[in-house]
Amino acid sequence: MARPHMQPGPTMIPKQEALSSRLSDLNATKGVRGSAVVTRDGLPLIGALPHGTNPETFAAMVATTVGAAETAAAEMDPTSAKTVTVTFERITLVVVDAGPELVLATVLESDVAPDTLLDRLHGLAKEVQEIL
Repeated sequence: MARPHMQPGPTMIPKQEALSSRLSDLNATKGVRGSAVVTRDGLPLIGALPHGTNPETFAAMVATTVGAAETAAAEMDPTSAKTVTVTFERITLVVVDAGPELVLATVLESDVAPDTLLDRLHGLAKEVQEIL
């Protein structure tokens, strides 16, 4: 089912350009490997991900990760997750809430502390909501 904010048309192009610009700025930050805005049901909206990353698979797994985290915490706090962080050996995945239908997913180098970027990521997620 198409969402009004994702329907193609003349007004979507400036929105895509605005989002692309914001993500490019974020990705220019030292230690940021890539970022994407994806729907909570796992569809890629826009992003700049590391070479070789399949956007559809990435979006689906981000949505699954957020859903699993929310399910795990539902007994204690039934609201939507504000931030989900998953740390791997070489990367850290940080996913922040970007509204009722979207999340902002960012891939960091393992030597970057996610806390140093959280304010910026939440600010960018708010911009995503305003743009769309």
